Amino acid sequence: MIVGGVGRGLGGRHVTVKRGARCAAEESGGIVWRRDPPPQTNPGPKFLMQPFRLACLALLLTSFRLGANDYPVQPVPFTAVRLTGGFWQQKQEVNRTVTLPFALKQCEDSGRLRNFDLAAETLRRRAAGERSFQNRPVTEFPFDDTDVYKEIEGASYVLSMAPDTALAALTCLR
Repeated sequence: MIVGGVGRGLGGRHVTVKRGARCAAEESGGIVWRRDPPPQTNPGPKFLMQPFRLACLALLLTSFRLGANDYPVQPVPFTAVRLTGGFWQQKQEVNRTVTLPFALKQCEDSGRLRNFDLAAETLRRRAAGERSFQNRPVTEFPFDDTDVYKEIEGASYVLSMAPDTALAALTCLR
């Protein structure tokens, strides 16, 4: 290993050697500089690792076999669950009657829905031959459409639980 300094390499070229670098000559007469590999750490006795790995594998395979039989709870589709009273039913009702209509109105008022109309217009005009046509979005952020998607997702969930013609009219999900 060369510690560092300035000197002449193969072919009489002037080279600067950095601390911790090695020099190896190639057949072409050039110089290749590479760093020393990191020192090897002692991983411990290898004879202990093999039984440990086998024990982990056996435990893993056993858990797969027992997992399905000894778990007393079975999954239920969310559409099969109805909250008929209490705290969470009250929160679902507030979500249906207040939160979703307000959020949908905010999407309309902020121009997030208008962005979809502008995107459709851009596609129509480009298909008609105006290849360079581009609308400027109403809103500032490129991710504003995700708010609309989340509102539609929330309204779809609420409408799957209980029909609501007023909410369906707001979302056009009839």
